[in-house]
Amino acid sequence: MYRRIEGCRIKYFEQPVEGIERMAQVARAIDAPVMADESAWNAHDVIEIIERRAARWCPSIQPSPADFTGQCKVAAVCKASGIVCNVNGSIETGIGKSRKRALGRGAER
Repeated sequence: MYRRIEGCRIKYFEQPVEGIERMAQVARAIDAPVMADESAWNAHDVIEIIERRAARWCPSIQPSPADFTGQCKVAAVCKASGIVCNVNGSIETGIGKSRKRALGRGAER
């Protein structure tokens, strides 16, 4: 699929396949950065992604929006390893958005 769109200069290719090892194979085969998504649920997943060189971007998401500590750990691992931490959120308002902004500022430093 990537080969059909590589001329479009995409910013990143999000979770092209299931599984970290398969994603690492794709990451080695294409020029665009790969972003993990469904493979990166916690800091341990992100460490494995980094070790296998499976992605250059990882999201800071958690199964529970209340797990701000877990999100901070993911952001810290990304920052320490030099990969991009994509701070996002779905259908969040008020305090959730403020929390994401604070997390994003911390991940930039």
